[in-house]
Amino acid sequence: MNPLLNYFLLALAVFVIGRGIIRLLKIDNDFRITLPVSFILGVGIIALLPFLLELFYIAITPRHLFLTISLITGLTLIPLITGRRHLRRPSFALPRLYDLPFLFVAGIIIFISIWRCYYNPVMPRDMLSGPEVIAAYTLKEHTMVNSVFSLDLWNNNNQFKPPSITSLQVIYKMAGFPFGQVWLSILFIAFTGFLYQLLIKKLHSLIAGLLILLFLAIPEMYAYTYMVLFDYPNTIFFTLSCYYFFRYFEDDKINELFLAGILMGIATYFRSETLLLALLLLPVLLFYSWRKKASLIRMAFAVTGFIILSVILYWLPNGFYNNHYLPVHYDIGELINKHPFQLDPLYKRFMDMNQQLMFGEFAIRFYGYFTYFFIAFTLLELAIYRRFTREGKNWQYAVLIIFLGLPFIGFLLPLMDLLNTTKRGLFKMFPLMLLYMGNCRPLIVLSEKIKQWELPAPAINRIHSSPVHRTANKLQTSPKSSPPKHRKQKG
Repeated sequence: MNPLLNYFLLALAVFVIGRGIIRLLKIDNDFRITLPVSFILGVGIIALLPFLLELFYIAITPRHLFLTISLITGLTLIPLITGRRHLRRPSFALPRLYDLPFLFVAGIIIFISIWRCYYNPVMPRDMLSGPEVIAAYTLKEHTMVNSVFSLDLWNNNNQFKPPSITSLQVIYKMAGFPFGQVWLSILFIAFTGFLYQLLIKKLHSLIAGLLILLFLAIPEMYAYTYMVLFDYPNTIFFTLSCYYFFRYFEDDKINELFLAGILMGIATYFRSETLLLALLLLPVLLFYSWRKKASLIRMAFAVTGFIILSVILYWLPNGFYNNHYLPVHYDIGELINKHPFQLDPLYKRFMDMNQQLMFGEFAIRFYGYFTYFFIAFTLLELAIYRRFTREGKNWQYAVLIIFLGLPFIGFLLPLMDLLNTTKRGLFKMFPLMLLYMGNCRPLIVLSEKIKQWELPAPAINRIHSSPVHRTANKLQTSPKSSPPKHRKQKG
């Protein structure tokens, strides 16, 4: 079968799966947000399927795998069909003339990533000594516990990492793509669209476009939009989880917290240490529940709903699968720092991260000027308004979790070195910075000024003085129950 047709069918299945789960949770988003989130969530769900087949000792063959995907797609299609009366007609605004340069440049950047993802072979060392070679042998032996584990790989631990990428590589290799990694382009495009749609909710499209270009131009992060590894997908799912986590504070809808928990679980499935970052989000959840005077049962229900899947998807690959399925055991306990009360290494890791990665010799080379823009807007908002917006506080808190959490994780797990694991772990910080800037009051005010300049005062006056506008105002201000007044006749 044609690989491009397979790619289209898989993309359709991914969308239906993600959209069906969102509909099942009865989460009502703008379709412009739901569309990219559905693709991202669907990719995360199908990444579980080959691993689950392995856990149930079912041979990973094209028939079994695509039959499972079809079954999951059919099940998630049910809430879409039964709830079709609740679906809204999507609306998209046409780009304006000044949006075209941004769209042209962003399109080139995205196209280059897609082409390299399709054309280039898998290159990162961590993939070639782990998930990629396991996926290649899975196609031949129909099991993830294959000949790779018969080799002497004593100086390498990549074969023991979570099977998330291995599963996606298996799916897309079986679909006819020899390098498999084209699934990464779906995540990249959907994530870029998701961020842009969030930005234009409060910012003018011109400012939103410039911020997106700054984000896409982060050198090290852009490279991993076509070089497949765990960190960029982990960043995407962690960011979406934070988005729905903070939406729960605004809407108080427990279903949004459950979706945040699903996304955080998938993020943990890609990088196991994400569980510690998820735990660092719990204090703000407990504080919110306390302020709402929620009962202990409601509080425990909220915490469990958010964290339970992360715990399961941490334990299944790292505890259960590694110890009961693989012929070679990998003791994660041996990786933990044996002297947790000696805090000098923690201070050193924190200082090294700042002096070398964030603001040191590698800062511009790895991350460009994005961090400096974030700091500049943070200081500007504090200098002018003395405080952040409510949404800005949330994203600043998420940035702080990454900023303090990564050195702490590096302290607990010394194998996570500075110039590789921590360097890529910082990817999670940049979309959070971007979404803070999307809720930064100086940029919001500037956006309003641009919109007022686009619509001059005479045009505004004409709108307000039009008969239609006057009639609409009368209908809004007049009470429905008041009887019509009759003009008194002069005798």
